[in-house]
Amino acid sequence: MALNSDYINLRYNNFEGKLSEEQFYKEMDAIFLNNNRFSSTIPESMGNSSASVVVLANNNFKGCIPSSVGRMANLREIVLLNNDLVGCMPPEIGKLQNVTVFSGAGNKFSGILPKGFSGLEKVVELDVSGIVLTGFVPEEICRLQNLKNFRF
Repeated sequence: MALNSDYINLRYNNFEGKLSEEQFYKEMDAIFLNNNRFSSTIPESMGNSSASVVVLANNNFKGCIPSSVGRMANLREIVLLNNDLVGCMPPEIGKLQNVTVFSGAGNKFSGILPKGFSGLEKVVELDVSGIVLTGFVPEEICRLQNLKNFRF
């Protein structure tokens, strides 16, 4: 399967406001929206994206990670660090079997790190530092074969 080489790169601007639902229906291999001032929630349509890389870091995104994220079959890297995301991390993230990098650091998540994260079979870097997690790190996550860098 050939990967699409189209991407959107709006990094390091002063874009603000709401992120469009339509953004995630476009055929893109990568979405770089980091270092702006977007302040909306991340649309539920995120799960419709064909992107292999999504970087939404260093914005003001609010709310939760949409549970639809688990449908992103092509996703390899997702970087959500340093936003205002809240709530529990959705267990659907564990359905992202091809993800090698996941960062949700520097947000306002709370609760436990779901056991479902053990489905991140190819993850090399997992960063959930700087958030308020409770409980224990599930043993299944510590046993991930490819995990080289785990920050919590």
